[in-house]
Amino acid sequence: MARYERKLILPRSARSELNSFIRLHPARFSSIYRPRHINNIYFDTPLFRNFFDSTEGFSQRSKVRIRWYGDLFGEIAQPKLELKGKSGVVGIKNNYVLPVLELHEKHVEIHVADCLKDAGLPDEVLQLMTTMQPVLMNRYLREYWRSADGNYRLTVDSELHFFALKRFSGIAFQTRRDHRKVIVEMKYDSEFDSGAPDITQHFPVRLGKCSKYVMGIERLYRGYAEIPPD
Repeated sequence: MARYERKLILPRSARSELNSFIRLHPARFSSIYRPRHINNIYFDTPLFRNFFDSTEGFSQRSKVRIRWYGDLFGEIAQPKLELKGKSGVVGIKNNYVLPVLELHEKHVEIHVADCLKDAGLPDEVLQLMTTMQPVLMNRYLREYWRSADGNYRLTVDSELHFFALKRFSGIAFQTRRDHRKVIVEMKYDSEFDSGAPDITQHFPVRLGKCSKYVMGIERLYRGYAEIPPD
């Protein structure tokens, strides 16, 4: 089912006010999970097509990543390959469970390639992955909230870390972190879009666009030879 995703970026200094706002919202949001760390490895084409599709404002965009929870390195028991397609603020996602991934700081691309090869993925997905390469890893802490009617969900992401995956470098990472920003995202199924204005009118700032993938690439790759000119 298609899902709407709307985001906003707040300074970390507004964090205490944000928690109060969420708890006092008329939709009666409540926490539904314990906060947990989310880790992602993002893939893109050699010409960074997905990155430029986002930065140039194309309505049709794609995102390819492996996602897991908890520790960043070590034995990852249930990683998932996620293929996301977006048209404007509407997104569709397909997930594929991968085998155990042993991830260490060196040669991340080799570990990932072996994992994908052994995953039993559909032929069309395998073909897609042959056109992609891992370019960025990120990590952040996520909190989860849901409205009392269950129709709208908020996630709050903080403590953002970005790691560049530069091919053939031996050591995988150049890193950046951004602890000054908090990213809030409202998610809901398309059938509830008519009620969304009743939710968003109470937000202190307007919801818009924000991609943590784009944020990471801009911090770590801009000015480097790995990104060709668009």
